[in-house]
Order: sequence, then structure tokens, then C-alpha cells
Amino acid sequence: MLLLQLTGTQPKVVEQLLPQRRVQIRDTSRNYIIIHNDGGSGGYNSARATLIKRRLSYHYYVKRDGTIMKLLDPKYVASHVGYSVWKGLFRINKYSIGICLENGITKPYTQLQYQSTAWLIKQLRTRYKDTTTYTVVGHSDVALPLGRKDDPGRNFDWKELSILLNSQEM
Repeated sequence: MLLLQLTGTQPKVVEQLLPQRRVQIRDTSRNYIIIHNDGGSGGYNSARATLIKRRLSYHYYVKRDGTIMKLLDPKYVASHVGYSVWKGLFRINKYSIGICLENGITKPYTQLQYQSTAWLIKQLRTRYKDTTTYTVVGHSDVALPLGRKDDPGRNFDWKELSILLNSQEM
């Protein structure tokens, strides 16, 4: 496990890669970012165990304290969306980066989670600057059939994330 303590407004990033049985390079001609929550699964260790058991993955997991867990390099396809569509593209796992936030459906997200998520998205935008598409959407926006998923949920403040993404301080 690689542990990085970043300074200033940069969050702590812990690399704890999930085991991968089949690695496929992601199509980076379009880089959609999909926001998830873990549904109150009991925290990171429980969510990680569930992902391994079900052979699923996110690229990143953001804990309530703002710590970012890197689970899979975003150059690879993660199994995080399932049957999905966005802007006419089906099965968008191959075009998207999955970020899961630790949270149940009734809890508010923490300010540290918003700050870490915005910081992470800005880092991803720097890494994948060759594309003009930086759409950030919820799992509920892309999962088929519509209504199948509700994350990141009613408690996710899209306006707060947008303000942080447009901030120059990160």
C-alpha cells in the first residue's frame, strides 16, 4: 500500500489497488466522471470487500474524512456503472471514471468529501486534457433502466461541487 500525504488543500491519497482479473485500456477520447455512493455499506473496508466479492471496481473511493483511496488507475476500465447510456453511448464504463463517496442515503456528505472530490476531478482533467468533454454526472443519470440507481442521492450538493470545481484555490 502506497501512502501519500499531500500538502495545502490537497487531500491524502492512499493507493490500494483492487485485484484485477482482466485489464482493459479505457477509451479516453471521452472522459465522463460518474459519482457514486456506497449506500452506507459500513465504510471503506466493507465496500472494498463487496467490490472484490462481486468483481466490481471504482477508480477512486472518497472517505468521509476526505481521504482518497485509489482503487484502479483511470487508464483502465472499471466495472462501476453496469448497463448504462449517456449522450447516445452505451456501456459507458469504457469512457468513464468512477468516483464513489462513502455515504448512506440519509447522511449529508462532508465538506472534506466535496473538497477532495473537486481536487481529484481537477487532477483528472489535467491528466486527460486532450479531450474537450468533462461531464460529471451521477450514477442515477446513466444507469439503465432509468430509476434503477439513485446515487449519489438527494443529499449530494451538485452546486457545492460546481463551486469548488470553478474555484482557483485548489
